[in-house]
Amino acid sequence: MRSMLHAGHSVKAGSFIPAEYVEYCQAEQLPPDSAVSRARYAAAVCEEDEPFDR
Repeated sequence: MRSMLHAGHSVKAGSFIPAEYVEYCQAEQLPPDSAVSRARYAAAVCEEDEPFDR
C-alpha cells in the first residue's frame, strides 16, 4: 500500500470479516478460494461500507 501511495495512487482499505466473506460468496455463488471472488468482495465492501481512504 505504501508503494502505491508513493506512486500517487489512491488506496482504499476495508475490514475483512471471514464470516461475511463466506456469506457473500454463497449469495453470489462464487468459490471462496478464488482470487476473482476476493476482488469482487473487496469492491463490494468499498462500495457498500465506508472504506478507509488514504
